[in-house]
Order: sequence, then structure tokens, then C-alpha cells
Amino acid sequence: MRNEQDLWQYIQQGMPEVHWMRIESSVATGCFDVNACFAGIEAWIELKWDRGSLRPAQKAWGLARLRAGGNVWVLEGNPFAIRLFNFADIIRHGAYPARPVEILTLRKPNWPLLLSIVFDKNAAKERMDEKYSIFGV
Repeated sequence: MRNEQDLWQYIQQGMPEVHWMRIESSVATGCFDVNACFAGIEAWIELKWDRGSLRPAQKAWGLARLRAGGNVWVLEGNPFAIRLFNFADIIRHGAYPARPVEILTLRKPNWPLLLSIVFDKNAAKERMDEKYSIFGV
């Protein structure tokens, strides 16, 4: 992989069973790059290349989606690996790409593991519970 476009193609080819939609929006400022649906679970994923940073509008959009109970992730690629971050962890630790704990680092493709983390049915309730603990809602 050489750039974000390569990362986008890589995940599509690696997980063809997912319904992917790349979002190129000038209307919804900050909207994450990718909407994905698998096994009835939807996820929003911001793609970053080689420790790219989140813009303030992306942080605000991700936070709004998280507050609504959304399944929100950052997937970072570089020539050697892909790293998955839970957006709630980024909010909790206050910065990206400052080193919040990544959920997963893959140096070789392990698509079933990535699918099981991002599209975990049991995690939906946990995300809602986490929403209440993070935001005191």
C-alpha cells in the first residue's frame, strides 16, 4: 500500500462480504470516509494513511455519531501494517494520532478477526453502555 486510496481498495478486496460505501461529501463536513454494513451491523470508518490526523470537523462528527450510539472507528494504514482504533478510545485519551491504544495491528491480513471486532453483535450493547459512561448521559 502506498496511500489512502490503496488502503480503501485493500479492505474492499479483503472483505468482499461487507457492503462498503465510500463517502465523498462536501455537504456533511467531517463525515467519516466509509460506511460499512455486515451481518446487520453498520460501522463508520475514517481511513488515515501513515498517522494522518483527524480534522476538528471529523472529531466533531465522530463524537456526534458516538453519542448517538454509533459504531465508529479509525483505520490507519502504512506500507507495513493496518491499525484499528475505536473512536471512543480516541475521545477518552484526547488525541489522535497521539498513541491511544489500538484495538488491533495487522501486519498480515486477518480479515475474519477484523470483521469480528468491527461488526461484533455483542459489542452493540457495550457501545451503548460505554456511551453513558463516557458522556454521563
